[in-house]
Amino acid sequence: MVDTFGLCWLGDSTTITQISLLHMLILCGTELLVIVSICDFTGHMVDGWKKDTEFIMNFFKENVEEVDSAIQHTDCFFMVPQACKKLEQFFVHTSLVLSAFMVESISFPYF
Repeated sequence: MVDTFGLCWLGDSTTITQISLLHMLILCGTELLVIVSICDFTGHMVDGWKKDTEFIMNFFKENVEEVDSAIQHTDCFFMVPQACKKLEQFFVHTSLVLSAFMVESISFPYF
């Protein structure tokens, strides 16, 4: 399936009752949506940091490389514009779709 359709990554951050979460999902053809990772980065925020693009980009990069180590199946990303711009340097052959609204509408039912 992945050879035919590739992988489409979705990601977004949210704060639920003072807990900051960053979540990452994968779509692949007709398969069900897969939750790859949910990161509680409340400690990152408490230490004076914010939801910065560098933190989000590193989180994505690590997870993508773990699932698709040769980066042969990753086709596109749907995520916030700032993080997409940072990811361009690592995933030059992918489509970087700058859409926060779509990610939230797809992932919201899972939380």
